[in-house]
Amino acid sequence: MKSELMTEIADIEMEGHLIDSQMLTRVLDKIMDMGGEFEIKSFLIGQKKNDTSYVQVTVTGEDAAHLDRILLELNALGAQLVEMEDARLGTAPGDMVVPRGFYSTTNHPTYVRYQGSWAEVEHNHMDCLIVLEDGRAVCTPIGHIKKGDNVVIGTSGVKVVPPERPREKTFFGFMSNEVLFGEAQRRTRPPAGPRDCQHKEGRRKDCSRLRAAVVHTGAAPSLAKLIRDGYVDVLLAGNAVAVHDIERQLFGTSLGMNCSGNAISGGHRNHLYAISEIMASGSIKNAILEGKLKGGVMYEAVMKVSPSFWRVPFAMTGRFRGYHGHGKKPRMPWIKRCVV
Repeated sequence: MKSELMTEIADIEMEGHLIDSQMLTRVLDKIMDMGGEFEIKSFLIGQKKNDTSYVQVTVTGEDAAHLDRILLELNALGAQLVEMEDARLGTAPGDMVVPRGFYSTTNHPTYVRYQGSWAEVEHNHMDCLIVLEDGRAVCTPIGHIKKGDNVVIGTSGVKVVPPERPREKTFFGFMSNEVLFGEAQRRTRPPAGPRDCQHKEGRRKDCSRLRAAVVHTGAAPSLAKLIRDGYVDVLLAGNAVAVHDIERQLFGTSLGMNCSGNAISGGHRNHLYAISEIMASGSIKNAILEGKLKGGVMYEAVMKVSPSFWRVPFAMTGRFRGYHGHGKKPRMPWIKRCVV
C-alpha cells in the first residue's frame, strides 16, 4: 500500500569502501528512517583489500518535497545523483541575508559542478555557504555574504566526500576530528547559571550569565518568564543564546533539533536562517515590530516595558566558526551589529 503512495524517484550513486566504512548501511537506514523506499539497481563490490565498491540506488519519496529532504540528508553521507547537473544558484538579497534553500556546508571535502566541471570548495568549514565567483567555489560564513553573491542552493551539483572508517584504527582515533574535540571541550566546562552583578553605584542587580544550553535543554521559556516578571535586570551571554532562542521561535528547533531532541531534516541550516531573518529586518526589535518574532528570551528582553526602549539591557559576544583560513578580518558578531 505504501509503495502506491510513493510518486517521486531519483537515482543516486556512491563509490568508495562502502562496506568497511558502513556508508551504504547508513544511507539505506536514513532512507527508511525518513519514510522513503529504495531499490538497489547495481552493486559492484571490490574484490581486493584496496578496491573500492560502487552502488546505484533508486530512492522513492512520497512527493517532490519529501524526496528532496531525503536527498539532502544522503548528500551529506556521500551520495550523489546519477544524472548530475550544474549547481543551482541563488542571489543573496542583502548583506548577511541568504537565499532560501541555500546549501549548508559540512567539514568534509566538497565539490561543486559548474559549467560541466568540478571545483573543490575552498576553505571548507561547517555551517557556511558556498559562493561561486569566476569559476571558484568558496566556503563563505554568513557574516561575509554580500548582496548579489551567487550562493549555491540545494544539493544538485554538490558532491561530498565523507571520511571512511580506516581498516586499522586506534581507540583514540575519534579525537582527530576537530569538531568532536571542540564539542568535548564545551561539555567539560562548568554550566553557567545566575550571577549577582554589583552595580557601579553600589546597588545590586540580578544578572543572568547564559550559554546556549539554556535553549537546547528547553529552559528558555522559564527564563523568558523570569524576564517578563521582572526578576532579571541584565543578560550576559554568547551570541549563540540569541541565535538559537530566535531559531526556536521561528522554526521550532535549536541547533537543528526539535523540542524532543530529534534532528530535523535540513534543520542544521535553521540557525543561519534565523540570523538572516534578523539581518533582513535590521534588528531584533524591528523583527518584533514586523511580527516575525513573537516570543522567547530576546523578545522579552527587548519588549519588557514597551517597544520604544529596552528595559533589560543585554550584552552578546562570540564568534562565528569558519573564519580561520579565509584571510579576512572577522566582522563584529551579528548580534552587536543588529541591536547596539
